[in-house]
Amino acid sequence: GEFVFDQMLPFFDSETYSLAIFKGLVTSSGGLTESTLKASSKTLFKYLSDMKGKVDQKSRFLNKLITIYEQSLKDERVTIPLMKTIEMLLESDYLSENELCPDLKKIHALTVSECNKSKNIVKLMGSVGVFTNMLQFKDEELCVKAVRSLLFLLYHTFPKVRDTTAQKLYTSLLSMEEYELIVPGGEDAY
Repeated sequence: GEFVFDQMLPFFDSETYSLAIFKGLVTSSGGLTESTLKASSKTLFKYLSDMKGKVDQKSRFLNKLITIYEQSLKDERVTIPLMKTIEMLLESDYLSENELCPDLKKIHALTVSECNKSKNIVKLMGSVGVFTNMLQFKDEELCVKAVRSLLFLLYHTFPKVRDTTAQKLYTSLLSMEEYELIVPGGEDAY
């Protein structure tokens, strides 16, 4: 598996093949078997590690994921693994630049749209991972949107969704150094 994914690296920036390759990688890294997941996510991380400090390249990469998201909206075979992949990428340190926030706002909107009126627990729990990882960015609009989405999920009818949301939100809040963006005036004022 890993050898096959590594051989695709030269095509990641190809105008002709990159979208199809990323769509395949995303569906692999977000599910199927453990070995496929490891190999495909390792390839994605290798690709991103070559972009150290190149925010414009990272933005282009995110926009390819956005295009896949837009083209596959409501196709759970693609969107659920895509959300898992986005969560995995945001948890890593590869996409931590604040300049990527406009792209992340698009991803937030697409995730909200994808999960709107959904009764698919796996999809809803995938969205929790995307939203909680958006709290690490120093962008008030993005943080407020993410918190709003998480608060909505805390009141969901499915107990498993509420439980996962509460756990991941709690963990995210613990790892935050300051709450200024989601609690104006900070903890004391709140």
